[in-house]
Amino acid sequence: MLTPGKELLKESEAAWQRYQDVASGSLLNNEQQQLLRSLFAVSPFIGRVAESYPEQLVTELFVASKTAIQMPDVSGYEAHIAEALEPLNSEEDAKKCLRQLRHCWMAKLAAADILQQLSLKESLAHYSAIADAAISESLSWLFERYINRHGKPLDAEGNLLPLLIIGMGKLGGRELNFSSDIDLIFAFPEQGETQGPGRNLEHGVFYKRLAQSLIGLLDETTADGQVFRVDMRLRPFGQSGPLVTSVNALEHYYQEQGRDWERYAMVKARMIGADEQYQQAFQQLIRPFVYRRYIDFGAIEALRKMKLLITQETRRQGVKNNIKLGAGGIREVEFIVQAHQLIRGGQEKSLQTRSVYKAMNELTELDLIDQKQASQLLDDYEYLRVIEHRLQQIDDQQTQQLPSDELGRARLCAMLDEPNWQELQDKIDQCMARIHSEFRQVVGDESEDDEDEQSLQVLWQDMLDDDAAIEILESEGVNEPQALWTQIKNFRQESRRRS
Repeated sequence: MLTPGKELLKESEAAWQRYQDVASGSLLNNEQQQLLRSLFAVSPFIGRVAESYPEQLVTELFVASKTAIQMPDVSGYEAHIAEALEPLNSEEDAKKCLRQLRHCWMAKLAAADILQQLSLKESLAHYSAIADAAISESLSWLFERYINRHGKPLDAEGNLLPLLIIGMGKLGGRELNFSSDIDLIFAFPEQGETQGPGRNLEHGVFYKRLAQSLIGLLDETTADGQVFRVDMRLRPFGQSGPLVTSVNALEHYYQEQGRDWERYAMVKARMIGADEQYQQAFQQLIRPFVYRRYIDFGAIEALRKMKLLITQETRRQGVKNNIKLGAGGIREVEFIVQAHQLIRGGQEKSLQTRSVYKAMNELTELDLIDQKQASQLLDDYEYLRVIEHRLQQIDDQQTQQLPSDELGRARLCAMLDEPNWQELQDKIDQCMARIHSEFRQVVGDESEDDEDEQSLQVLWQDMLDDDAAIEILESEGVNEPQALWTQIKNFRQESRRRS
């Protein structure tokens, strides 16, 4: 039951007034109006969407005369987007259309989620399905226009060759957050040239331009906001690598150059919207890299290094009370599961799954994790994931940071039906303490000295932007950090491309 206090309702009064100015009050009965005001009080995001799209959102938000949210079918998002994009002729119109659809859907989902009308698994399925649909239908709409402009990319038998999109992280596992970026890798089946009446393009050029347009459709911040932030840092060679690579180059990279942390990332890798032949080929390509044929205890050392990098980065940013990256956070549950998957997944095929839930179930079936421990871990994981969603549903921001201000704390307590902040904080602290205890049993104790000795290791990964890397070098007292960072980047790039 959502019951925001008087102070929260007062805080949302301006948003409610703006909504009334643009919407027809007769659409809602008194009970529905009161419920909508309560949602505005805890989520300025819902208020903004209602103000921007009053007819689209609110006329569909409630079942007639009830307070249950009218949700679209989880399998229907692709058809909705395809139908909406089909008559459009410009990328600007497509951007506007996609953003309107995304905001209205996510506002309805946020409302249903806050009102506890969706389970965590249901909400994860919806968020992931929206992302999949936005990616695949946007690509389909763009691909047709690129073919008309530049000709068809064909194989030797005359078959049309698609742009292959690999979803990583929670998108790959179909466990996407409410307000999450999407980690993607782009590839194309084979080299060649487009065939058409105009000037032919090399496939690499064609697919790069297509990928750039797709990123623009989804990621560009317009007057209507974004659809999804697109993160390409997990691609081969990271930020220094090509935006799109051939499948052959992809296979060579993971055979010869793939790093340990990329094995963890690839546990969840999934092709989005591709034909079965490409999906199977990709899994055959990546499986030997991710899952060793022997029991692989080296995965633990790789995990220690990854955790060290995350710890250093969160300390550098001064991040505290982070329920994802902090000690005992969401990421540690994922690491516990993935470490077991990498150690034994080569021999136990049942562990080769992208889902945290399925993997945990298999670990208990194999007696690798005690049933009681697994159940507690999943309960704690789900508790933190719910809090993560509520934090993001407040203002549609990608955050896992517990609020330090009174207003933010009041909103979160109201959304979680907690009487006060201290009780909520205590529950979160106990939850994270249990997770971290389990995590330390998997990876061993961490040493402050080890962290200090390896404080610059993060610079060797392809995960930092230039400003962050320079800031780290400055904090270490390096003279001319810009010049040194350029040298490090160049050396890293050259060393990794040598056989």
